[in-house]
Amino acid sequence: MESNFSEILSQKFPITIFAKINTGQLNSEITGFLQDGEIKIWKINISALPEKGKANIEIKKFFKKQYTLKATIKNGETNKRKKIYLEKL
Repeated sequence: MESNFSEILSQKFPITIFAKINTGQLNSEITGFLQDGEIKIWKINISALPEKGKANIEIKKFFKKQYTLKATIKNGETNKRKKIYLEKL
């Protein structure tokens, strides 16, 4: 399903995405998206648990390792739904 994320990678950076995070999963990966009107909400599995910011750190590491992108969480630090600002490294 991560191939759907290729449309994001082909856009001009920096960009902001919306995400729904599922923590405590076996693998960190993008599993798809939900459509909310014209907004795509990306479904992202993260292996870390939501304890003391560990899941947020894992989100940043995931985007850096998988896509060579710097991720900054703009909204939703303590929520499953997040607004994430992405820029190329």
